[in-house]
Amino acid sequence: MISENDSVVLRNVSKLYKPKRRYASDERKNKNRALLALLGFGRFFREPEAERLVLRPLTVSFQKGRVIGIAGNGGSGKSVLLKIISGLVPPSSGTVQIRGRLRKLLEIEDVDQSLTAQDVFLEEASAGKLSKAHDLAKWLEFAGLQNFADVPIRKYSTGMKQRLAMASVLCPAADVILIDDYIPVGDLEFQRKCQDRIRERARFGATVILVSNDQALIKALCDELHWFEEGAILLSGKPERVLAELYSNSSGWHKKNELLRLAGPVERHPIRLFQASVSDAQNSQALQLHSERPLLFRIGVDALADISRLRLGFTFYNQHKQVLRTVLRDRVALARGSRIEAEVVLPATLLAPGPHDVEVFAQAESSTGPINISLKPGLRFFMCGSFKPSTWMETASRDPIVTAPVLEWLCVAR
Repeated sequence: MISENDSVVLRNVSKLYKPKRRYASDERKNKNRALLALLGFGRFFREPEAERLVLRPLTVSFQKGRVIGIAGNGGSGKSVLLKIISGLVPPSSGTVQIRGRLRKLLEIEDVDQSLTAQDVFLEEASAGKLSKAHDLAKWLEFAGLQNFADVPIRKYSTGMKQRLAMASVLCPAADVILIDDYIPVGDLEFQRKCQDRIRERARFGATVILVSNDQALIKALCDELHWFEEGAILLSGKPERVLAELYSNSSGWHKKNELLRLAGPVERHPIRLFQASVSDAQNSQALQLHSERPLLFRIGVDALADISRLRLGFTFYNQHKQVLRTVLRDRVALARGSRIEAEVVLPATLLAPGPHDVEVFAQAESSTGPINISLKPGLRFFMCGSFKPSTWMETASRDPIVTAPVLEWLCVAR
């Protein structure tokens, strides 16, 4: 039985993606392959994709009167979870229980573009989701579309479509509200109205499940945050605590073991990365990193053989896009058994607020040949604060999109 305080309960819910096969039997497949190969269409026959577990067995409950944030990197299972809750996709295992009426964000692109906003409202009313005639006026007023009630959706601008979609999920009464890939739309006034309406729905007992990677929005709106990674919940709790634990405390280098898998057994490589960390350059004990304060990055390397021309560096990614790179340009030599520790200070405002992944790399030459070790992501952190354009103009990057400021590295051999 579902608890009185819970509106959505998932028990051992998982989703296994099974690609459809093109043909019912191998014999038929081979015949068609041969025929189409003669006609020059053989390239359309590809090996079937492997099965993928896009959502690992998950047991979780969402309570009434709360705004639940769902975040994570692309492909981590966020949207699949909402599709399972909404009933669009059946789970491969487990059960989903929902108490009350459910509303999900309208997929405008899936709506008949010849319909008007009034037609969409009438369809909702005929399905029993809306009952009062004056609700249409309130809906259109919320979306700012009072003068476009009889205009086909195909003639709407992108912003108008997005406002209509948000109105469709936030205006009707519901007990469970699902908003997938929420991005603030419209002007600041409409964004404020949406956020106020989300808080209002939660205050009157609804459960709002919101998928978004806008960290500032999540901290402002959500009562709790579930961070997904590889189809499972990695961290849960208050948004500030989850984000701080996930990004700010990066000195632990939680993916260090992946280095050995990428680089091979340590004894076969002349160098070994033993340290990589990020901290506030002015306060190493700070729990949060700010875009208005400089950052200190450290990297350490052990020499397991005589090394010449060692080069170290960091490459920064924001939303999976490379945005900045800094490299130790004065290559150094190391004797076997020695160690080098290097650090570089990244000036304030070079990185915008938000999540960042950092690739840590080392390149060197030894008697056994060239060496390239890369760990991506080697570090992961979150930047708070407001973005200010950088005043750094000196760059050595060949890519005009990627900033490569000439920074001073400090190296100490031990």
